[in-house]
Amino acid sequence: MLNIRESTLADGYILSELSMMIINKMDLPFIKEVGLENLRSLIEQCFTDPKYRNDYMQAAVGEFDGEVVGAAFGFTSEQEGKIDEIFDKLLYENFGVRQGFETKEAVGDEWYLDTIAVFERMRGKGIGTKLLKYLPKIAKKYDKDCIGLNVADTNLTAKKLYLSHNFVETGKELLGNQRFTHMRWYF
Repeated sequence: MLNIRESTLADGYILSELSMMIINKMDLPFIKEVGLENLRSLIEQCFTDPKYRNDYMQAAVGEFDGEVVGAAFGFTSEQEGKIDEIFDKLLYENFGVRQGFETKEAVGDEWYLDTIAVFERMRGKGIGTKLLKYLPKIAKKYDKDCIGLNVADTNLTAKKLYLSHNFVETGKELLGNQRFTHMRWYF
């Protein structure tokens, strides 16, 4: 049975695993220097900090028969300037490396969906859809009536999913070396 709920501190490890699915595809220079397992461990530590990019308090998890199989997490546009400070500090203290996420992703007054991920073996079961439908509860806690996100122009499946859930395209962005479409959902 599928259940969607707010994340708890105990979900840190599994949230870091889901984050790594996305980060691993990003081809960021510091990943090779740090190593994937070290990076996952740092991210897990960061989930306990309410100022982190993807802290557990702004996450929803999808459980199937009691096992977390997917998650969605983000931040408010006001938080964006500070959300990587704890990660940057730990990365530098432990490895002498700076990651340099400089790009602003949130637009205007929105709750920004930074990551939505479902373990591959559980895709196609409606978990992503149910996570999306749950997100207004989180956004409303932060007095937001809009959820924004960026989707890679090459990810047609995700773009189709967002359009089917009332997201509208609001612009184009270049993040790293990839083109993205910014989308918003007013609920």
